[in-house]
Amino acid sequence: KIGNNIFPNTYIAKGSFSITRSPRVCKTWTDLTGVRHETYYPTQKTTITFSVREHEVAEHSAIASFFSNRSVTVQYLDDNTSSYVSGSFHIQDFEWNHETVKSNGAFYGKTQITLEEW
Repeated sequence: KIGNNIFPNTYIAKGSFSITRSPRVCKTWTDLTGVRHETYYPTQKTTITFSVREHEVAEHSAIASFFSNRSVTVQYLDDNTSSYVSGSFHIQDFEWNHETVKSNGAFYGKTQITLEEW
């Protein structure tokens, strides 16, 4: 779910969806002996990556509408807990790939989308 709307699974290219969780680094320092120390926040930072499947211009506006705002609330299934989790995410910059342009419009290729929790 992106914002208040459910992002249909049919828009996602097969085999392209992944969720990565990594700790948030709070503070990093090196002591007098040269040993690096890192302190982490207790929470995890989540990155969601997927490719929007190939599609025609007729459905492009419906797909693109999910990405009009770069800061969004996302609800996703956490595979570790089998429960839905919500978070504030930033959509990284991306470009729509035009595979072909015909007289009746454009045909879009796969486009990778990355959402990073902040």
